[in-house]
Amino acid sequence: MPRVESSEIAKALADAAHFLPSQAPLDVFVHHNTLHAFQHLSFHDALAAAGAKLGGAGYLSEAAYRAAHASGRITAAALVAAIEEHAVPRLPEVRGGLPDAGSIARTVLVHGIAPETPAGLAWRIAEEGATRAVARGVSEVARGRIEREGLAALWTACRAAIRGGVEEPAPRAWFPRDALMEVGGDDPNDLVHPLLVLLAGAFLDRGQAQWSMPDREQGLFVAFCRVLSAGHAVRASWLRPLGKMLRAWLAAAATAEDAIADVIAKLGIAPDEVPAFIERALLELPGWAGMFHRVEAAEGRHGVTVRLVDFFAVRMTLDLLALLEIGRRLGHRGPAAELRAFAATLPSLRDAPASGDHDRAWPLFLLAQHLGIGAGDVGAHAPALLELLAALDRPLRLRVWHEAYEACYRDDLLDALAAQRPHAIDAIAPRFQIVTCIDDRNEGIRRHFEEASLAHETFGSPGFFNLAMAYQGIDDPSTFPLCPVVVTPHHEVHEEPVASQIDLAALRERRRRHLDSMTTGLERASHSIVWGPFVTALIGFVTALPLLVTVFAPFVAGRVRRRLESWVLPLPKTRLALPRAETDVAEGHASGFTIAEKAERVGAVLEEIGLTRRFARIVVVLGHDSSSANNPHIAAYSCGACGGRSGGPNARLFARMANRKEVRELLRARGIDIPSTTVFIGGVNDTCADRVVLHDVDEVPAELMPELSALQAALDDASKRHAHERCRRFASAPRRATAEEAWRHVEARGYDPSQARPELGHATNAACVVGRRTLTRGLFLDRRVLLSSYDPTGDVRGAVLERVLLAVGPVGAGINLEYFFSTTDNEIYGAGTKLPHNVTGLIGVMNGASSDLRTGLPRQMIEIHEPIRLQLLVEASLDAIAAVLARRSELRALVDNEWVRLAAIDPASGAIWLRRHGTFVPWSGARTEIPVVARSRDWYRGKSEHLRPARVLARESNGVDVRVTIGDFHDA
Repeated sequence: MPRVESSEIAKALADAAHFLPSQAPLDVFVHHNTLHAFQHLSFHDALAAAGAKLGGAGYLSEAAYRAAHASGRITAAALVAAIEEHAVPRLPEVRGGLPDAGSIARTVLVHGIAPETPAGLAWRIAEEGATRAVARGVSEVARGRIEREGLAALWTACRAAIRGGVEEPAPRAWFPRDALMEVGGDDPNDLVHPLLVLLAGAFLDRGQAQWSMPDREQGLFVAFCRVLSAGHAVRASWLRPLGKMLRAWLAAAATAEDAIADVIAKLGIAPDEVPAFIERALLELPGWAGMFHRVEAAEGRHGVTVRLVDFFAVRMTLDLLALLEIGRRLGHRGPAAELRAFAATLPSLRDAPASGDHDRAWPLFLLAQHLGIGAGDVGAHAPALLELLAALDRPLRLRVWHEAYEACYRDDLLDALAAQRPHAIDAIAPRFQIVTCIDDRNEGIRRHFEEASLAHETFGSPGFFNLAMAYQGIDDPSTFPLCPVVVTPHHEVHEEPVASQIDLAALRERRRRHLDSMTTGLERASHSIVWGPFVTALIGFVTALPLLVTVFAPFVAGRVRRRLESWVLPLPKTRLALPRAETDVAEGHASGFTIAEKAERVGAVLEEIGLTRRFARIVVVLGHDSSSANNPHIAAYSCGACGGRSGGPNARLFARMANRKEVRELLRARGIDIPSTTVFIGGVNDTCADRVVLHDVDEVPAELMPELSALQAALDDASKRHAHERCRRFASAPRRATAEEAWRHVEARGYDPSQARPELGHATNAACVVGRRTLTRGLFLDRRVLLSSYDPTGDVRGAVLERVLLAVGPVGAGINLEYFFSTTDNEIYGAGTKLPHNVTGLIGVMNGASSDLRTGLPRQMIEIHEPIRLQLLVEASLDAIAAVLARRSELRALVDNEWVRLAAIDPASGAIWLRRHGTFVPWSGARTEIPVVARSRDWYRGKSEHLRPARVLARESNGVDVRVTIGDFHDA
């Protein structure tokens, strides 16, 4: 058999790597489309392809959709419309006095008429008397006709109608692992994975381990050969030949590619099988393989050589020995190349699936009852009905259900926007303006802030605020990027103490070093054979009381810890670095922004959000972050636009830029006239604790201090009310609470190390509205909508729309689709429950001490999520949107392949159009009545489920803190 070339191995690995997870390490965890490898396909085709290759489910179960239909979440009208659009064109015509294909399809979907397993059918017949009772939901007319002829006769007739079905041949064993397992052998992966995971974790470690794996600069394959060639670490009998093999490769200076080629030859893999074999083997441990591939493509690996080919070479080496061991247990004594032939001589344990009663007669039997077809007529109708049932297979049924599921939410949202249009709130002179991230979690706090007064105005913009920078805070050892992960920052910004606080900053740094040295020393001592027991006992005794307080009174413990930290490590007043000279460059980054660059970035954001006139005296630019204890996925709760980090520095820098006189002069030349009396203030919102912190307030003019106090009070009031609204979702929240008590509760959740759900993240995300605030102001949208501000009236050429859609489209889709697939299949596309998760190497989590890296989102982040593709609603003309899609192929593919669902809202008429199959079609709408309430709390009070949009009439705050019943909660 010819030896496979290195170039063929490289190509096969590159092709297979496309299907690996692309999740980044924990500290830069950013949401992305789990099925990015299939994004070139249309959405439903992609789900089928991904299911076949990866084994994951792309939809909810049929039972879940039927339950949603029974509860009214999916309306009858939506189901009929989905059947007409997606099922009827694929179904054969039905005649002979039967209902039309669409009606039959609805019967099949609503009543769950589907094939059974052979064992399931046998159980039904034996235990339920399936052939002795009329199926549920059968009409009285149909019931009477069938009962006259008898169910037993109908069942006999249905079985007779399917005779002649062809048995499906059993699938042939493919590669050696499949062949051995088919004849009863153990899974070779059970031998390979514990050792491979140990090696991969030690090699990729980012500082968690006490000692680093040697030779990491040479790559995993070389390190593996050198560490294990001596045999000291090898104890298992199946690994005894390993040392000799590795020493031979080291002596021959073999590369990873050489080792892979050698193993492939020894396994007898034919040249035409190589690509499929490599893909199959690589996907056996996709989390770890994906992390090697992700880190290999990243920059700044600090002297560690990370290559996917090295990981695969180690995998192949261990696979070869494991396969030989499993073969030996079955009686094989020959070379590995003969394993498949050997397995073929043994009896297979797999029964050949045959088509029969369970998958043809049983659905026909149920459908005949619902259609009122008796035993005497079923033979005549059976061919047409069987053809229809075959066409209405499970993928098509799930597609129809899901389209109806999404359509109901979309129509409710569009109905609300249409109903709100005549009641759009007239703009008045704004007192306070806030620019937040488009994040769906900000919808609630924006709504509560605006409910307090008509003079409160809010805007939404991607949370890095057009400032891609490498940032270094006062406590950070080096810079890190604060921008989308696809952007490389070219500007460096530092946080520095003000001149009067330099000594305090130096004291803080000295104490931090002493604390770090003490912590490191205690940790090392705890691992010492001599001192370990004493140090561990001492640490346990000292920390016992604080731990008990943290568990039973997390709010108190957290507040005490913060005060203690501020006393031990006093925080000096700081400012961001001063502007740079044009020639001042450090480590490839410009050490700041020029005046022209500042004006360009500030002006672009203000144009995008439509804030070019009517400036308030105080404009707050509010980034967001999240704080919680014992939470490996903390970056997933932070700002995705800032690379999974805090957006506070970006907001702070934006405000400082916008306050500069030179910047305002340049902005005035482009039509943005910011009054000299307007002050921008940067801040950050902790989305877990619902706390807003404003930066550099000591620089606010003295005459504005009363207004600043009023603003802080308004922000605190909105935060309390928002916390109260959020508590309706938490099972452990107090059942009856004031807004103040709810505020304390959400803050305590962040301090509690045992809290599996410190906040719910983007679990409610479903839509994104790009347009003026008048579209959505006054609407309760249940924290389900990303709100991106855009004013189409000033964007004649559509240039601003293009920038906005390029930002919010892919970002919103990434968030939405990761939540989507982590919900539909939490074990394969998600991370499973977080309870057994352990952090490994600071790069990811795995179950217990040894498993694949868990990718996607843990169950506690998606329990209440409804998997709905992002409904992208854009207030712009059809021509403007079509022009952007024509210019931007990446957006067009995202929309026309239906990974997001686009709707256009005409700015002048309010007419709504849906994007379907590459063109726009008018939306007539369900036109359901929209609930009207006085305040948000009047709509969510006592409810924990997802809520329909509602109109909120409140305009001015009455200052009353009403005790509200949050309602009963149930664990998801």
